[in-house]
Amino acid sequence: MEELRFQLQQEEYEANERRKDKEELEKKIRHKELMIQAEKEDIAMKQARKAEEARIEQEFKRQMLEKFAQDEKLEQLSQQKRRMKELEHKKEVLNIRFWSKSLD
Repeated sequence: MEELRFQLQQEEYEANERRKDKEELEKKIRHKELMIQAEKEDIAMKQARKAEEARIEQEFKRQMLEKFAQDEKLEQLSQQKRRMKELEHKKEVLNIRFWSKSLD
């Protein structure tokens, strides 16, 4: 009888140890799964941030190219205006020469 009681206690102890081992293993698996999920989320956030930075940089480049094109156009207009003024001045000089020769 004592031996049966001892066997029962031994089996209960072993069953309890197996349960503890199983719970510990499940806990480790859950922790590992959480860590993997956290890493995936971190990677996704980094990719999203990188994509947003690339979009902002592209927008900046587009704006700068647009500004440079506008500046170039203004410069061309300024040069054209300067040439027109030079031509107008030459014309006035020629008119003055013409009239001064005519008056002589």
